[in-house]
Amino acid sequence: MGRGRTLPEFLSPDEARDLLNTPWKTDLRSRLILGLMVKCGLRAGELVPSPRQRIKRDEDTGEIIEHKKWISKGIRRKDFEFDEIGQHARLKVVGGKGGKDRYVPVPLDLALLFKSYTKDMEIDQPIFDMTIWSISPLVRRFAERAGIEGKVWPHNLRHTFAVNALKSGWNLKELQEVLGHEHLSSTEKYLHLTDDDIATAHKRHPLSY
Repeated sequence: MGRGRTLPEFLSPDEARDLLNTPWKTDLRSRLILGLMVKCGLRAGELVPSPRQRIKRDEDTGEIIEHKKWISKGIRRKDFEFDEIGQHARLKVVGGKGGKDRYVPVPLDLALLFKSYTKDMEIDQPIFDMTIWSISPLVRRFAERAGIEGKVWPHNLRHTFAVNALKSGWNLKELQEVLGHEHLSSTEKYLHLTDDDIATAHKRHPLSY
C-alpha cells in the first residue's frame, strides 16, 4: 500500500482489484460492500443504518462549539437510480457526514451487482442487515485473504477511490461533492501526495476496476 504525508494508507490498483475479486462470486453482499467503498468512495457509516454525531471544539479553549447528531439511513433499494438505456447509475447517500445527502456515480458492473443483490428486497429496506461494527472486520478479512500487507480499514478504501479519481483527471470540486466533504480543504489534502505515492495509483478511471 502507498502512504501519503497526510493520508492513511491506500491501495494500489493491483491491490484494489485483488481485494474486489477475493469474495466468492456468490457472495454478493461482500462484493457489493467492498465495491461501494472502493469504486464509489462511501464511508462505512453510510452503508448501514447508524446513529452519527459530530463534535467541534474551539481550537484555543477546547470547549465544544457544535454538537450535531443525526441518523445515517444506510443504503436502500429506493436510493438507487439506473438508466437502462444510457447504462448510467447513481446512488443517493442519505444522512452522510453532517447529516447531508449526496449522489455518487456507480459504475456499470457495480450497478448490475446492486440490482442482482437487491432484486427481492423491499424498496425502503436497508440492503445490508449488519451493524457498522461489522464492516471493518469484513474489510480486514478479505484484505488478508487477498494477501495485502498491513491492516486495511474501510477508510483506506475511501482514500483509494479519492487518490485514483484525482489521478484520473477529476477536479477537486467534483471529488468534494462525491466524497461529501463540507470544506474543499478536506479534499485538497490529496494534492499533497508525493509523486512516488501516486506513481502506482491508477492510470485508468477509478470506477473501472
